Amino acid sequence: MQENKQGTGGNEAVTGNFRMLLLNAAISRGGTAAYGVIILWVTLALTHSPVLTGLADGMMSIPLFASFLVGAYVDRSGRKKLLALVSSIARPAIIGLMFLALYSHNVIVIAALFFATSILVGFTSDVMNSVRSVWSKQFLNEQTYKKGTSLLQATMGIAETLGFGIAGAVLVLGFANAFLTLVLIFFAAFLAILPIVDKGVQQTENGTVGESVKEGLSFIWHSKFILEIMLVSLLANFLFGTVGIGLTALVQRDFNLPASYFGTLLLVLAGAMILGSVLAMKVGGSVGRLVTLTMALIGVLLGLVGISPSIFYDYIFMMGIGLIVGVVNVAASTLILKKVPESMMARVNGTINTFGLGMTFISGTVGGVVIALTSVRAMMEIVGVATVIIAVLSLAFRELYRTTI
Repeated sequence: MQENKQGTGGNEAVTGNFRMLLLNAAISRGGTAAYGVIILWVTLALTHSPVLTGLADGMMSIPLFASFLVGAYVDRSGRKKLLALVSSIARPAIIGLMFLALYSHNVIVIAALFFATSILVGFTSDVMNSVRSVWSKQFLNEQTYKKGTSLLQATMGIAETLGFGIAGAVLVLGFANAFLTLVLIFFAAFLAILPIVDKGVQQTENGTVGESVKEGLSFIWHSKFILEIMLVSLLANFLFGTVGIGLTALVQRDFNLPASYFGTLLLVLAGAMILGSVLAMKVGGSVGRLVTLTMALIGVLLGLVGISPSIFYDYIFMMGIGLIVGVVNVAASTLILKKVPESMMARVNGTINTFGLGMTFISGTVGGVVIALTSVRAMMEIVGVATVIIAVLSLAFRELYRTTI
């Protein structure tokens, strides 16, 4: 019985649990991607303010700065499924309020609700990511970590691509219909959680969240591979966070092309990441060597984007970047599943989100400043060179070099 609780039994119940986890993750990621597009479009259309539009989008990243605390709470909770259910139902509930607010025709009320909704969507997504990290450890086993992680990353990548397409389609039908569609998508994600059976060992709720945080920090501090992968994540996400604004400015200002070209560029990147996630099932060996090689290749490709004379060359370069990022994401997730105990999964996941993904909230602003002081192409070249430097520095990550997947 204990073997099944830890997800090593490989029985049909565990397999069914992971399938429902995949379904929930796919629907949720698709809805979040669609929400990101819709909130940008609707906020700009109603307020005519790029500043407010940027804030509405950036609000989703703010909760990530408290991701470690969220992870600590999820780890110590014995009611992870309840947390997942509450987080999942909160999203369609507040978006339903936005649907009703549109009929008030009060721009101030609508804008304020947009900001609040973005924060809540970001926060609940963070909670769900923490719960999924624990459940992935619980529902998979040593032999299926890489395959399961690859499937999860590929499935969410496909869902994200579909989410972009859904957003564009429903916006044509009107703002109210767009938000109603989001309500239905997020409610479907809620329904996908219901059949999941949490088979993990129930965590004690004795002590405080503060003590749980202290325990988690101690574990991370004494785990060199986590510190090394956190540093890589911090630097990489900070640099890659500038690429979004760089590509936008490149297409709009340098190439003078319509937004459809920018959209297809993102679709190429997303599609390549999906393929990279699938190919990652065949990738093995030293994690450190993989990080060094892939970061160096990404840096070169970003540099080529900066000097590209045509958008069509950029499609090829972004396809290469997407393939590499897809492989790296699976490798990093597999490593964490293999090395981190179930009782620490949410805290480790939260720490990486806090010090890694949270940096994208800052990096976009930094990228804009660099573009204003230099040029779009100079910014892409700077990011490319900096990425290659990170690849060289990663040679010092001895623990990652000793770790294999």
